[in-house]
Amino acid sequence: AESDEWSWTEFVNLIDVEIYNCAKLTKLPLDLLCGAPEIQSLNLSMNHGISGEQLLADWKAIIDGESGADIQILYFNSCNLEATPDHSYLSRMTKIGLVDLSSNKLREIHPFGKEIYPTTLYYDNNRITHIEPAEDGYFCGLGQLETFSCSNNQLTELPDIFNSSSVHSMITANFSGNKISALANGDKWRGLNCETLNLADNHLTELPERLIGSGSRIETLMLGSNGIREIREGALTGPYS
Repeated sequence: AESDEWSWTEFVNLIDVEIYNCAKLTKLPLDLLCGAPEIQSLNLSMNHGISGEQLLADWKAIIDGESGADIQILYFNSCNLEATPDHSYLSRMTKIGLVDLSSNKLREIHPFGKEIYPTTLYYDNNRITHIEPAEDGYFCGLGQLETFSCSNNQLTELPDIFNSSSVHSMITANFSGNKISALANGDKWRGLNCETLNLADNHLTELPERLIGSGSRIETLMLGSNGIREIREGALTGPYS
């Protein structure tokens, strides 16, 4: 009976919510997730009873809710997600820092856009076939990005979502365990800056000259288990090689 008097909008000290591994849930409790005004950390992982379509609708509702623009950490791994909200929604998560969407059923992921500055993005162990930037040319802002991981997916090209002209450098870009055999946009691929680029266990048969020639700053390049048969003269030559 007391619940008739509750209002989640009054829970101003509630900043960390975990609704984790609830096998019998068929949708998320949106009265809580949309009503609480100060949520900063949200763990919605391992809720296997919720369909991908319902999870997507619930995620959009959370962005529309009281805390949508304030969420900094979002764990949404090991669920049934098949797609992320589109750019018009994700661009409103203005304080997002870490997103973990690993081990879902994602085929399509949408960009945050240049004005959103996450530090860590995990898309590992999904079914992603391609990644496109927003209209501004960026998947997300690069100013604070440390880790972008999209291993064990279905990519056939290394996405063109970064830019070697950026003054910022990632720690890790991980695209291992895909089916990558080329660079997206070929000779127009814009490069990337990172300490470690992991392209191991892909389908590269030769080292793309544009990988380094684009001006990329890469300290460690991992290419094991590709079946590379040729590295052309000059393929490892670039402005920062």
